[in-house]
Amino acid sequence: MRILPRLTPEQINELEIVWSQKHDERCRRRLQVLRLVAQGKLIAAEIAQVAGVSRPTVFNYIRKFLTGGTTGLLSTGYASRRTRGRLNAQILEQLRAKLEKNEFKHARDVQEWLASVGVRMAVSTVFYWVKKINGTSRISRRPNFRRIEIKPRSLAGIRQ
Repeated sequence: MRILPRLTPEQINELEIVWSQKHDERCRRRLQVLRLVAQGKLIAAEIAQVAGVSRPTVFNYIRKFLTGGTTGLLSTGYASRRTRGRLNAQILEQLRAKLEKNEFKHARDVQEWLASVGVRMAVSTVFYWVKKINGTSRISRRPNFRRIEIKPRSLAGIRQ
């Protein structure tokens, strides 16, 4: 059985300050778990039951808090929807210049170049930007050489 750590008065104070602010349900649940740990009256299984999370999740929240404070505890670990797929003006101009020089053959090539300059983007979003820049999509998807031709079945053998 894993033992819950004791939090320092500074950590407890930080939790209480953040708890007093307005947060969404996800953040509230994480803060509630840490507040229950700080009280030291319940074991991990009881905290999990009260907060509505699993026991391993309790320890995950504790680890995040101990390594990153309340910022680490409340961070999601992924980019928000507003930042994914966005291009700043500099990268947009570089992409426009490379498209005009026909440096890319496939959308995957554009995606790899964007990754090299630090922008993660889905292929469908690459098509969106290429079409927005050029007005038409000059690049293509890589062909699927394993395509199987589907032939319609005869309706003669099917009972009605």
